[in-house]
Amino acid sequence: MCAYEGGEMRTDGKPVNVDNWAELVPGDAIDDVTVKRQVEDGLGVHHAWILWHAREVVVLDGEIPDNAVHGEVVLWWVAPGERLSWNIDLAATLYWLKLGESPREVFIRKLPANCPCELEVQLSNKLRVSLALKEVLWAPTRFVVVA
Repeated sequence: MCAYEGGEMRTDGKPVNVDNWAELVPGDAIDDVTVKRQVEDGLGVHHAWILWHAREVVVLDGEIPDNAVHGEVVLWWVAPGERLSWNIDLAATLYWLKLGESPREVFIRKLPANCPCELEVQLSNKLRVSLALKEVLWAPTRFVVVA
């Protein structure tokens, strides 16, 4: 599973204008964008990569052991210093807004000590759901996967 999303652009003779590509970055990841550039000397080929930590809907298809989860999920990066419960709430809300259904589970590589096995989140004024928290080896470090 990819922990970074992004893409590469190339041009001949002049640097890549990454401003044209910024609209492809999901809104929740816009503050986490890194641009890497490289020029192939002698060839005049300019490369640019736009990278960000995923905070978006992704598709899992055959990547997870025992088919624990598949299809569309929210892969959400937990930045250092941010509360896990706040990030789960944001990821669950994104899941509900983008996929039109209530999430049921949250997968994480390592649950904190004394973490409850469920977390309630408020998705709207009228919708509150309880999410099962599950520790799994396949989840990327510092990410939650909401399904």
